[in-house]
Amino acid sequence: MTEGGRAPTGTTLELVGRRRMDIERTPTEDLVRILAPSGALALTVVVREGEIELRLEAGSVALRSEGDLALEARSISLYGREGVTIESGGDARFAANGSLVQEAARQLIRAHLGDVDVRANDDVKIDGERIRMNC
Repeated sequence: MTEGGRAPTGTTLELVGRRRMDIERTPTEDLVRILAPSGALALTVVVREGEIELRLEAGSVALRSEGDLALEARSISLYGREGVTIESGGDARFAANGSLVQEAARQLIRAHLGDVDVRANDDVKIDGERIRMNC
């Protein structure tokens, strides 16, 4: 390490399992890269003024916890290029202090056991080309 605790640019460390960590410094950001034994990029940490970005660049990534996992941020966005699945082995709850908006080309609401209960403090509006009941 150099003065101030920062590694010089171009530093490489050999890690367990024949993995490698490369450190690169530029005037605007510092990069820490973890490479697989094959040389494939697995993880990049980009440190910039006011932010840290994690890039999980392996083919598949799993995040597991035996305990609770909480994410908190000013805003959270999830995007799946081919799809998004959210599943629960128990109950699931989506809550918003503001509006909850769902949009899709087609929507399906299904209860495998039990009722579908729709409640509103005000009006319930259903607008469609045709409204089919008990079909």
